[in-house]
Amino acid sequence: MQSIVDPNREENRSKFEAIAKLQTLADEAGLTIPHLAMAFTQAHSSITSAIVGARTIEQLRETLKGSDI
Repeated sequence: MQSIVDPNREENRSKFEAIAKLQTLADEAGLTIPHLAMAFTQAHSSITSAIVGARTIEQLRETLKGSDI
């Protein structure tokens, strides 16, 4: 039985490809993916809020660093 997050599952393949492209973009910019995501929400005036899914204070602090980019 395949795991739901198995990258070999057909329905997951494009998602994992997108993650790999985002990771490359973040690496080139010297950022993490959470920083890149937060910076994206801050840079686009049509986005009025960012929903942050941090589970710990440390995750929240790290993610919020992207709002200064």
